Amino acid sequence: MVLRRTQEIICHYYLQYLLLTALYMLEPWERMAFTTVLVAVLAMGVYTAYVFLPLHISAALNYLQLI
Repeated sequence: MVLRRTQEIICHYYLQYLLLTALYMLEPWERMAFTTVLVAVLAMGVYTAYVFLPLHISAALNYLQLI
């Protein structure tokens, strides 16, 4: 029961994603290519923030003499 409800929620959000980005008009391989590029860009952004953001925050706090 819980698994089915979770699957329905995921399908609902996937449909919203397709409608919001107008991907429903594309062929499946084009959809997959777009989604792959989007996930790759988001993953690189998260990784970059994880690696470099603490360094920049530390430098800013040192500059403001808050540390």
